[in-house]
Amino acid sequence: MSRNDGNQVTKTNFNAVNQILVLDVARLNTVRFEFSGVYNFAAAFESSSDTTDGIDGTWFPLRAGMTNSSTNSTSHATANATQAYEASCHSVAKVRVKLSSFGSAGIHLVQISGTDAAIAPAPATTFPSSQLISTPAGLVISVVTAASTNSSVQKSIAGSLFELSISNPTATAISVKLYNKTTAPTVGTDVPVLTQTVAGGAIALLNFGQIGKRFALGIGIAATALPAATDTGVAVAGVQIHGSYL
Repeated sequence: MSRNDGNQVTKTNFNAVNQILVLDVARLNTVRFEFSGVYNFAAAFESSSDTTDGIDGTWFPLRAGMTNSSTNSTSHATANATQAYEASCHSVAKVRVKLSSFGSAGIHLVQISGTDAAIAPAPATTFPSSQLISTPAGLVISVVTAASTNSSVQKSIAGSLFELSISNPTATAISVKLYNKTTAPTVGTDVPVLTQTVAGGAIALLNFGQIGKRFALGIGIAATALPAATDTGVAVAGVQIHGSYL
């Protein structure tokens, strides 16, 4: 059975290859194809500028976008799927669904509908895998100070530090130092690029924004008793240092 309601046509009895369902879209801008029910066939989306009955003339593949994903296709072939597609039709006279293969069908519905609204679904853009850019997973600094200078390298190659928190639950001040190095810093000899002193019972929160603080060589860290670059005094134990970097 087929039905035509002006801007919408439906068919519920596809039963052979090459059968079609046609909609006149000469005054429409956007077309929608819908599939539901029990069926196992493949249906091609096609368009034509021919103003005849839609059966004769030259037909071309019509690319339509799935409404629930960014996938574009010129056909639908997933058995029993409840699926809709949308496409621009402002420059053609007719669109149709044509069965390119047929396996079986139960109670099913295929529908084409259109609107004169000046809209069109956004095309899906695909890139070769070589051009895809993946977002690297963030890494974390997680240090609890010991009664030492706490020298370590957190990243041995160039990176960016985005935030650092220092929580000092003790009664003694501590100076946390960051170094631009590929190896653990030599405390008292190497010069830190940043020093943050935190009083006893205090918390320091450092945020370096979306770009982060750049370390051209690597990210080294130490913690000592005093802020001077040459200080080698043993830091108080139990201070928590956390941060994130790439």
